[in-house]
Amino acid sequence: MVFNLEHMAKEESILNKILWRYYSDEEILGIQRKIVAGLSPWSASVGTRWMMRGLNNPEIIYWLKAVEESAPEAVFQNLFAIAKKELSEHRFRQVQEALEEVMA
Repeated sequence: MVFNLEHMAKEESILNKILWRYYSDEEILGIQRKIVAGLSPWSASVGTRWMMRGLNNPEIIYWLKAVEESAPEAVFQNLFAIAKKELSEHRFRQVQEALEEVMA
């Protein structure tokens, strides 16, 4: 597992330098939005369970907000349901309240 994490960190540091050489943050986010918007509800949920467990609340809030703004409603609802299932009741309530504040 350590090897895989170190390998992924190395790839990310190399790829990020190349991406930022040719694209601005706004362009990268635009590409990400296009990819997310094209996901089917099924494909969006693959691996999401483990990501949800590994992210902190601000990361989950950002992720949910970005998906809600850019993906089909079914994709957001599926991700939201996964958050409700995978997070403790207390954490899910914190995330839900933060999302409500952001959307207000």
